[in-house]
Amino acid sequence: MDKANQALMQHIESTGFPERFILLGERSDPAVCLNAMDVFVLSSCTEGFPNVLGEAMAMGLPCVSTDAGDAAMLMGSREWVVPVRDSKALADRLAQLLALPLEVRQQMGAQARQRVVEQFSMSATADQFMNLYTSLVTAKS
Repeated sequence: MDKANQALMQHIESTGFPERFILLGERSDPAVCLNAMDVFVLSSCTEGFPNVLGEAMAMGLPCVSTDAGDAAMLMGSREWVVPVRDSKALADRLAQLLALPLEVRQQMGAQARQRVVEQFSMSATADQFMNLYTSLVTAKS
């Protein structure tokens, strides 16, 4: 995702608005990039567990996502999830999110962060595994 990618650069030039694109290349500091955002959009067609969506939620960003992989499960609701490959629905949902008052978006971001901490943090995951192992051991007893 940098200017050395000739095919990508051709697509960007064909938009007629190449100045609107910023290609950062490979980054080792995603938190810096996420911290610069007001909202996060995942437009994937395919995913497993979309780590980047969880990272955005952990940073307290309100999110809109396509229904790729476990995105809806991660977000905990389908309210801000649209069908895969439906760019109009994604754009419409993003416009709805951006039209919300800042305080509402901030509250959504705080709730997203809380969900990640409670459901997907290392300690929450460790607790879930311990509960699973305990239930398996007691079931055999």
